[in-house]
Amino acid sequence: MTPIMDEAIPTAVGAIGAVFDETAYDALSTAKEYGEYFQTSGKVSHKLLNNSFSLYYAPSFVVDELGGWETKSQKLLGPNAGPEELARILNKAERSWDERDQTIKYHWYVFKEGAKILHRALKIFKQKAGGKKLQQHCFYFVNPRENLGLLMQEVEAIGAQTKKTSYEHEMVDDIASKVHQIKDSSCAVRGLQKVADAPWTRFDTDLQKCSRYYQDKLIAGGDSNRTFADAVNYVRSEFKSGWGD
Repeated sequence: MTPIMDEAIPTAVGAIGAVFDETAYDALSTAKEYGEYFQTSGKVSHKLLNNSFSLYYAPSFVVDELGGWETKSQKLLGPNAGPEELARILNKAERSWDERDQTIKYHWYVFKEGAKILHRALKIFKQKAGGKKLQQHCFYFVNPRENLGLLMQEVEAIGAQTKKTSYEHEMVDDIASKVHQIKDSSCAVRGLQKVADAPWTRFDTDLQKCSRYYQDKLIAGGDSNRTFADAVNYVRSEFKSGWGD
């Protein structure tokens, strides 16, 4: 793993996220885990990968009612430091932007809490880019711990791309991601329809049940200490093997 000293993106494949290694976030563990995913998942073209990828190491700068992830340095830097840096990197990648060129040059794989960082970064990019679009970028999501419907609105607003295969749940670690989707079920369904194939009629019905439980029993009840745990248990009982399968 070689640190990149400037904000240029030297590879076609990039990753956004961070791995929590037992007691703390760790960059080396992150690079190893994501590298193994790229090599073995079958989701990434080895020709595009060319045995290397760029890592935007991003322990979450976001704290919300579903759980908070911050390091000591992040608390000192403030909540927007990570998203602002990522927005600058995306902006620099498009300095030679030509609105006629929609060739996908950058394939970003966004893991877990990395989706929160990306969501905020895209909002910042949109505010500062002066109408510039990210048409040469495509985003793929693995266990995103952010509502995909809301995130997809920002992806579309800045002209980036997704594909029907750009959303994945790994069964060992998918419950936390699902809980983030039930915060706004109708929005989640719209977003998931854009990036994943699923039996949507049943999925929509089941997702709405989870969402109503989350809103009525947990949020309205005001017991914030139990929100995440109870929501996880309910989602686990409703979805045994993926969204609506």
